[in-house]
Amino acid sequence: MAFNISKNDSKLKKARNIAGITMGNAIEFYDLAIYGTYAVLLGQLFFPGTNDFEKLMLSFATLGVGFVTRPLGTILIGLYADKFGRRPALLFTLWLMSIGTLLFVITPTYQQIGIWATIIIMLARLMQGFALGGEFGASTTMLMEYADNSNRGFYSSWQLFGQSLNTLLASLVGISIGFWLKDNEMALHSWGWRLAFAIGLLIVPMALYIRRSLPETKQIIVKESTGSLLKLVFCKYPKQLIAGILITLGATVPVYITLFYLANFAISELKFEMRSSILHVLPQLYRLFWYLLLGCFLIK
Repeated sequence: MAFNISKNDSKLKKARNIAGITMGNAIEFYDLAIYGTYAVLLGQLFFPGTNDFEKLMLSFATLGVGFVTRPLGTILIGLYADKFGRRPALLFTLWLMSIGTLLFVITPTYQQIGIWATIIIMLARLMQGFALGGEFGASTTMLMEYADNSNRGFYSSWQLFGQSLNTLLASLVGISIGFWLKDNEMALHSWGWRLAFAIGLLIVPMALYIRRSLPETKQIIVKESTGSLLKLVFCKYPKQLIAGILITLGATVPVYITLFYLANFAISELKFEMRSSILHVLPQLYRLFWYLLLGCFLIK
């Protein structure tokens, strides 16, 4: 049972709480966009292979392993959030995502430590995928519980807005560093791309501070066992579950193809310059406009 906590809050406090709830999800999508921007370079630095295309495919496969642990994170962290509260779950996922990002910043390359570099990067992506699976469900639920019947859709729309905004910012950061170091390829390969990941960590202290002070939106601790909760979802709501998966699948696949794969294919196979990947930022501008429009529509 949730309780409404938004009616008596000031606009500033509402905005602060919404930012705190959506920050963790935003950090993960920032990392995804940075990875996508530098996928060609990361393939060269962390993966074995006889040519650049093989390394790029291994790089994208590593990006994809995060999707393996997302469902597991969704179930386990979702159950934890139901039993012990949304706020503890969101603090846990934020720490996990931060550790995953830190591993990208500090891990030596394949040339330095061999296959261990590949393994560490894969573990980082598995950790981030697990965290995002739990983060998205718990944070979206908290947004809905924080709202009331008149603005629930508007509050929830900030989740997608935050994803797109931070994907856009990450792309711009990656591209800016690419332009800055365009005449110093050695610097880009050694520390430039790490700087892009490190910038994403700057938001973590603020996110932790805000999340620790978030009002808990769940009053009653769930008494049912884990098995009972899973049985309830799979047996009572199978149609809704399948529909949700298919809707998410249809919306997600085109985004990842256009945002991550096509830009890097143009660089690695069509020999476009890396800074030309600025083209993949354009869809984010459209998505930002759409989510704002949709959110304003839903509040009416």
